[in-house]
Amino acid sequence: MATATSEKYYERYNGMPIAPLKQNMELFEAGAVSIGVEFRVLNDKVVESLGLKEIAAANGYPTLDDNGVSLHVFVKAADGNFERLRFDCFKNDPHYHYLSVKNKTQDVIHIDPTVAGDPITWAMHLLCTRLIPMLQRADVENPAQIVDVVQIEKIMPLVAAAVARARYGANRSEIEQSALTRGTHKWDTSAERSWAQHSNV
Repeated sequence: MATATSEKYYERYNGMPIAPLKQNMELFEAGAVSIGVEFRVLNDKVVESLGLKEIAAANGYPTLDDNGVSLHVFVKAADGNFERLRFDCFKNDPHYHYLSVKNKTQDVIHIDPTVAGDPITWAMHLLCTRLIPMLQRADVENPAQIVDVVQIEKIMPLVAAAVARARYGANRSEIEQSALTRGTHKWDTSAERSWAQHSNV
């Protein structure tokens, strides 16, 4: 991943973000859209274990110590089944990602809690009200034909319950250990980013 360049209100990075850990995530399907709920720990030890220490420092993060609930939005489209949006509702630096599979880039936007309030509540509201335009911003073709709004509404109570479990019941030490033992992460948009049901990634 190259050094970020500031463009308007976002920071653009080449490459995709650190992949979620499947064993730490609850996944809820709504047709072509799936929403994953994961508690994440991101600190210097985890970054170093992934071989990303120099990249993190070059991107303005010489040191990291954060954690919180992440909401991952996966979409099955013509270009594959990939993560397209991510809301990292972290304690210290809440932010969200637009993930462009077509361009292999991610645009990161920091959340101002003074304006948004609780980042998790804010993110879940966007999933209900702004999902289609956000997916379009993430370079998903014809998102209005892909997203089933009724099915999204049906799974949101399940997503909310998973958020509560992750937020208040996550074992931070176990999650950190699982992140540390994953090994060096490969930055790509192929099998590592695919979430087809048959995938073992």
